[in-house]
Amino acid sequence: MTRTVAFVVNDLSEFTFADHIRKYLPDVAVSVLNAFPQTPADYDLVVLWNLRRVIHTDAACDNVVIFHSSDLPDGRGWAPIYHTLAYGAPYYTVSGIKMGAKVDEGDIVVKARLPVLPHYVAADLRRFDDEISVLLSARILDRFGGGAPKGRKQAAEGSYNPRRRPQDNEIDLNAAFVDVIPHLRACEPQHPAFFVYQGQRYTVQVTPDIPAVLPSQLEIEFLVDRDDNQSAKSS
Repeated sequence: MTRTVAFVVNDLSEFTFADHIRKYLPDVAVSVLNAFPQTPADYDLVVLWNLRRVIHTDAACDNVVIFHSSDLPDGRGWAPIYHTLAYGAPYYTVSGIKMGAKVDEGDIVVKARLPVLPHYVAADLRRFDDEISVLLSARILDRFGGGAPKGRKQAAEGSYNPRRRPQDNEIDLNAAFVDVIPHLRACEPQHPAFFVYQGQRYTVQVTPDIPAVLPSQLEIEFLVDRDDNQSAKSS
């Protein structure tokens, strides 16, 4: 029987990951929706893709996952890519979680992580994030055989990143340049870093000479396997 996955996006114009679907889900019937399906059980897996709205559903909806770009429970909240680079995290982590009663607090199904290299900028991590999320969707299907994915409850404690606004990207002209570099790497093209000098606003973007490539080997860890045993690592 053909396995089925639905990716729920904010708008169909955000469906920019077709190449990853062909690469990682070649034998899966994939639907891309801009609304939560009325009957989620029609699919083996439903993935909420960077949604900017909160979905409320009943506990019977057990096949829905969300990918959050932090090492949960640390980094709940907003702008995880920015915080990874701006605060010098040694690793970039994508956590796949089940939909829970509270945002970013669902049971953790799987984590993938890679080291943050000095030439990575936010646009690179965004590209990696898209590919890793599709890859992990395929791994979840394979591990749980089309059944509901299983996860481990998050620890109650964790950290929370507040929402960022475009004005938060302003550069402090009194700061040493070396201290500004992490901020420059962490800002994305649609909301670039900027400074104001003599009443004029200037935007700043940085582009490394070395192109960033997603490592062929990721550290992938399922927190619970299909038999409810704890922690199973792969790559």
